[in-house]
Amino acid sequence: MSQIKLLHSGGNGVILSAPTNNPSSDTTFKLPQSDGSAGQYMKTDGSGNLAFATIATVVPGITEFDIWNMLSTKGNGDIESAKLERYNITGGASQIGTGMTESSGIFSFPNTGKWLVICKAHAEIHNADSVFVDTMVTINNSSYTKHGRAANGATGSGSGTIQSNQATSFSFIDVTDTSNVKVKFTVSGVSGSSYLYGDGYLTQFIFMRLGDT
Repeated sequence: MSQIKLLHSGGNGVILSAPTNNPSSDTTFKLPQSDGSAGQYMKTDGSGNLAFATIATVVPGITEFDIWNMLSTKGNGDIESAKLERYNITGGASQIGTGMTESSGIFSFPNTGKWLVICKAHAEIHNADSVFVDTMVTINNSSYTKHGRAANGATGSGSGTIQSNQATSFSFIDVTDTSNVKVKFTVSGVSGSSYLYGDGYLTQFIFMRLGDT
């Protein structure tokens, strides 16, 4: 087995040795042009080119977490931009990471990964009625598929019966492409004067990145 020994003036040295097993072909490593900085490590680009890189700070736990509130009541239809606001209640924490981007009621993810999307829907039900909030996901920035439903309903007896209900749905979404995988929330099922209630914290949409795709 071929070796290169770099001798120290004291007699001992450092030995660079060929691999234990025979490689499938010759391998060439290209050293960087200059030394790196203190604390850096050497990495490869997969093609034999070596370079110095900085170790990213590893923060245990969740790296992306964001909450959005619905600000005013909503009947059937997509929840529009004017009714949405990032969580900003006094004393509340800001998002972790970049956070979601919202435009025309459609939420875009800041990076790829496996995301948990939680919809907490508070509804006011008048008489016998229902309020559904569907988590709708597109993977082509066009057509949407239902991934979750927070369902509120009541079988009220007599005119003037009003009930306040709250339901929650959970959707686990594989965001493989941030340009095409997006989420919106749609209200359906309302046949009377019921509505989804929005008051800063009663109806919320929570986004949490749990891991890589």
